[in-house]
Amino acid sequence: MLFFIYIGHIVSLFCHFLDHEPPIYRYQCPTEVESHTDTGHNTGVFNLPEDLAFDNSGEVPNVTCNYTSGETLPIGATLIRCEAVDSSGNNKTCDVTVNMKGRLLLLLLLLLLLLLLLLLLLLSLKFI
Repeated sequence: MLFFIYIGHIVSLFCHFLDHEPPIYRYQCPTEVESHTDTGHNTGVFNLPEDLAFDNSGEVPNVTCNYTSGETLPIGATLIRCEAVDSSGNNKTCDVTVNMKGRLLLLLLLLLLLLLLLLLLLLSLKFI
């Protein structure tokens, strides 16, 4: 859009470009991701990338999420919603379901295997 301002004998020309495009998420906003807890824990940490979104204007949009990177999530599905807003007010949301898988089962299976081996050892010693 062009604006002309006339002041006396001087004509000034101002250009003002309107931005109608929303910010873009760098990782195509996956709908679902999987993460794992540390072995033996029922929560896990999920980290969001720092450069989550960019804008066609070259500026970095303001991104807010209902989750802070580095917080712990419980085992199961958690919806993380982020919104990126540029200086023109264009916005885009990104909903990602984080499926936190527990490693407690793996620990229990290892303990069960260890107990089974111990039992076999005791039984073999009894018959010697």
